[in-house]
Amino acid sequence: MRYSGKVDYVPAWKIRERNKPHYRVAHWPIWIWVFFLAPGPLTFSLFAHGFGWGNLTWLAVVLVGTGIAGRYGQLPGVEPKPYILRFDEDKPNPMYRRICYTFAWNAVLSFALLNLAGLATAALTDRWYMKQLYQYAYFPLAARPRVKAPSAGTFTAQSGQ
Repeated sequence: MRYSGKVDYVPAWKIRERNKPHYRVAHWPIWIWVFFLAPGPLTFSLFAHGFGWGNLTWLAVVLVGTGIAGRYGQLPGVEPKPYILRFDEDKPNPMYRRICYTFAWNAVLSFALLNLAGLATAALTDRWYMKQLYQYAYFPLAARPRVKAPSAGTFTAQSGQ
């Protein structure tokens, strides 16, 4: 039986050479948020007591740091040229991408696990230990790298080629 649908040939697609300025700027707030959440105890203080001088100082440091990194194309999505054009490309994972995605995964996993542990502890003991959890467990939990450099041939081995 013959296929009657439209067939797209990937080499015929026009691939952009540069990321547009609005695309680059739109990714910056993601990384501001990721790195702003990085010091867990300070973030706990933000949610427990509101925005203070420590949070303001850290936000200024994050804005300057991510602004400089973004200006030089060292944040994912903020690069001048697209890093990944096709998902089957076998490219190394640059250090800045590994650092950024490790921080992003830590923001998601650490907060979820600590909040779940805090809620379970509170339900079992009728005591609230969130401050202690963030103070003592956040950094050992967040210190684990979450993103590694891909090994050569990762994508071709998975696709069966």
